[in-house]
Amino acid sequence: MNLNPKKIPFSRFGSYIAVKQNKINHKICISTMHGFWGDEMNLFNIIPHKGHVDLDYKIKMLPWLLTIETGYGDIFVTLNQSNGVLIYAKDVGVKIEPVGKSERKKIDCIESKGYFDFWDGRLNTVVHCIEGHFDFDTLITQSNDFKLYIAISGIETEKLTIPDCLDEFDAKTIEEEYKSWVAPLLVECGYYKDTAELAAYILWSSGVRPCGHITNNTILMSKNWMHYVWAWDHCFNAIALVKAYPQLAWDQISVFFNNQCEDGKLPDLIYPNDMNLKETKPPVHGWCVEKLLDAGLKISDQDLQKFYNKLIAWTNWWFENRDDDKDGICQYNLNNESGHDNSTVFDEGRPVETPDLTTYLILQIKCLKRISKCYSCMQMRKNGTKCKKIY
Repeated sequence: MNLNPKKIPFSRFGSYIAVKQNKINHKICISTMHGFWGDEMNLFNIIPHKGHVDLDYKIKMLPWLLTIETGYGDIFVTLNQSNGVLIYAKDVGVKIEPVGKSERKKIDCIESKGYFDFWDGRLNTVVHCIEGHFDFDTLITQSNDFKLYIAISGIETEKLTIPDCLDEFDAKTIEEEYKSWVAPLLVECGYYKDTAELAAYILWSSGVRPCGHITNNTILMSKNWMHYVWAWDHCFNAIALVKAYPQLAWDQISVFFNNQCEDGKLPDLIYPNDMNLKETKPPVHGWCVEKLLDAGLKISDQDLQKFYNKLIAWTNWWFENRDDDKDGICQYNLNNESGHDNSTVFDEGRPVETPDLTTYLILQIKCLKRISKCYSCMQMRKNGTKCKKIY
């Protein structure tokens, strides 16, 4: 499967980095998923270079390897499962072009091998020259055989040293990981196999490891530019994953409830460095969890009890904070809280009582009733009594 980096970024599960191609200037850019919006995500351009000249190139993008093809040689890019990029080549050089304002803090070089790092008020970024020669003033390789390691962190004091082992950057290893991961998602795809594989790649490549407010393995909405997790999109990812990866599906639910406010409200969105508490999203979580249970998801008694209490708090928050006239019909105070930001239902002003919100809450209460029956089973099991299976 060949992919287009102008449409779909190159990344892998676990990584907070994506590589993509600008649709306007066609430059290849390294971007971060640490919460910055639009062009602020972009940190470096990768520019093929030889003999003081920038080169024309083509891109071949496989899920596990990005190849920049020139008339002299090829540049290869792979990622690890956290914050690192490995760029290497033979017979061609490269220029690393910082995007936006940055301030170099330190340069440490011995015979053109070493690293520089900088902090731009948001990110700690380090470039290491592992093999070859690299001019740390011009950021251009001085040899046509080279290996560069770039690491990015949202923590200024984190030491971004070269990993002891670079095996996780090996393209063959990543290929095996990818094929193993997508295989359960491609069962019984038939005629739609190509579309299903593209969807599976997007799920896999949009995954990140726990970091900050991202408390679980989590699927971002995209690593293109909407690289956050919103408080209802994550439910749809959970439903897509539940049969192939039930624990990962449950992680999608848990990550938001791990960030729940004391009054029961869920954040509108979360990302490693922060979350938006000014608004929220529709209460589709009860509906979603019933879908997961219907699909066969098994939840431990401890996790189910914890979720039950959190779902009660989330449901009560709506009735306590979004029902001004106390008629039992909740309202949206903000367009964005409906998930239909530009809907004409808000043309006459706000707040608005809508049938979809009422339906979500009814389904959420239905889910709570189902879980409450499971509580009875828990108590019966503790007492050594057989319990009828609920789900």
